[in-house]
Amino acid sequence: MCAEAENERPATGRELDRIPWVAVLSGEDRAWVVPRLRVREWEAGRFVVRAGDPSTHWRGVLEGMLRVEHPHGDEDHLMFSGIPAGGWFGEGTLLKGHAFMFSVQALRKSVVAQPGRGRLPPAGAAFDCLQPPCHGATQ
Repeated sequence: MCAEAENERPATGRELDRIPWVAVLSGEDRAWVVPRLRVREWEAGRFVVRAGDPSTHWRGVLEGMLRVEHPHGDEDHLMFSGIPAGGWFGEGTLLKGHAFMFSVQALRKSVVAQPGRGRLPPAGAAFDCLQPPCHGATQ
C-alpha cells in the first residue's frame, strides 16, 4: 500500500460541511455518497496526481493550496494555476476517460476529498457521469 493510501480516511462532519454539493443531495444519495467520500492529507511538495496518471476520481481541496503544472522537460515545469480551498479539479479528465495531462502538487499541507469509485444508484443519476465505469464494482 502506498503512503498516500495509508492516510486515506472518511470525511469528518466538519469536512463534509465544506463541500456545498453534499448538502443538496437527496437523503438517499447522501447516504450513498458520504460513506464513500474519502479524504487524504498531503504534505507540502507531495504530488496529488502526476501527468500520465489514470483518471480515477475528481478531487476537491478542503484545506490548503494546490498548484496545477505541466511538466516541460526534465527540470522545467509550466504552472497553470493554483487551486485554493473550495476548488475542485479532474472532473473533465474523468469524464473524457483520459490520463492526467498535468500534475497537481500541494504547495502547503492540504486536505483533499475525492468521491468513492463506482457508480451511484439510479437516484443519483446527476452524479453518475462523474464516476468511472464500474465494470461490476459497486464499492
